[in-house]
Amino acid sequence: MSEPHVRWCPHCRRLTQNAIAAPPAYDARWSDDPAFESQRVARLKRYCGACGEIWEAVEAPASLMDDLLELPAQLEDARRQLAMLRLLLARDRQNAEESPATLPLRRAA
Repeated sequence: MSEPHVRWCPHCRRLTQNAIAAPPAYDARWSDDPAFESQRVARLKRYCGACGEIWEAVEAPASLMDDLLELPAQLEDARRQLAMLRLLLARDRQNAEESPATLPLRRAA
C-alpha cells in the first residue's frame, strides 16, 4: 500500500484507487473537550475509481484514534464501578433499616 491514493472503499469492500472528490473540510468541533482542541480532523469526500461511489471519510491523528478506541473499555470500567457503588449504597441502606431504633430516655418522675 505504498501508493498514497489506494484506500479501502466501503462500497467495493477492497483496496482501490480513489481520489478526493472535494476539498478537505477541517472540523475542530468534533469534541468539546479542551484537551483535544489541538487535534485536527479532516473530513474528505472520496471517489472510488473502481465502483464510482462517493463517500465521506475522516482522517485524524493515530493517537486520537487510539484514544477513541480505548473509550469502550473505559466506559465498561465506569459501569462496573457504578454497579459496585450502587451495591454498597443498597447494603448501607439495608443496614440502616435493620439497626434497632434507639428509644428516647425519659426522666424519672
